[in-house]
Amino acid sequence: MQVLRNGAVRVDERRTIRGEILVLAYWEGRDLPWVTWRMDGEGHCYWGHYFKTLAEAAQNLEVRVGGNLV
Repeated sequence: MQVLRNGAVRVDERRTIRGEILVLAYWEGRDLPWVTWRMDGEGHCYWGHYFKTLAEAAQNLEVRVGGNLV
């Protein structure tokens, strides 16, 4: 696991068919600590979806990677 630029810990990273980078991370100390973000080539994260559980975040990552970027 890697610490991202914003201090969250990256748990998984995927690419969409368009080459966009998506990450699943744990951001300690938050009410909704599990998050999926888009990430640019310099490691800046944006457009996040926040969750209470790892299972919810992992499911969201699969949906986002599948091209349904909700």
